[in-house]
Amino acid sequence: MVEDKPIIKHDTRILRPWEWFLIRDCLKPGTQIVCDVSLNTEMRSTELSCFLQHPEWYTEQRKAIELPKEAILKVKCTLDERTVLLSNAGVDAVNTLFSCSAKARKEIDRSNMRKELIAAATEAKLSTLGICPKMFRKTMISYLMATIPDKEPYILMSAGHGKDVQQRHYLAAGFERRDIEDMRKFLKGWGEV
Repeated sequence: MVEDKPIIKHDTRILRPWEWFLIRDCLKPGTQIVCDVSLNTEMRSTELSCFLQHPEWYTEQRKAIELPKEAILKVKCTLDERTVLLSNAGVDAVNTLFSCSAKARKEIDRSNMRKELIAAATEAKLSTLGICPKMFRKTMISYLMATIPDKEPYILMSAGHGKDVQQRHYLAAGFERRDIEDMRKFLKGWGEV
């Protein structure tokens, strides 16, 4: 397969679904779990770290994670708290994470995540340009904006963004039709209870 030119916004890769699955297949199981949750929750890494210690923030029936003020550490963030909406795949990812023992969750190594992601991309024969942990957030929000733009207010609130940030960072990624079709499958059930 000839690799398409990588999609990079602000030095961060936005993965097409097929690129993510190639990289995912090359990751260790513990890293796969963390990356699945990171992608499907569109959380910042500091928020994800807090969430790992607080499974009570998650409500499976609502397909939502309630991030309280202490989890949102970004200074520029205008929201004191937010509700992260999940797709069916997001619910599966969070359930998989919390089915691991508390000890196993603490042993999941996020400190070497960038190196592991670059190694996996290399093994998958993909360009490593823009590969980093924050690509998961950019990827998921870009998928949401590309496939369900009519739900923009919900996407903004779930991501903790203002409209100006959303437009500067997440619009016009230029996905192909096949990418959009795969994203729709990936996002099935997002924000629906």
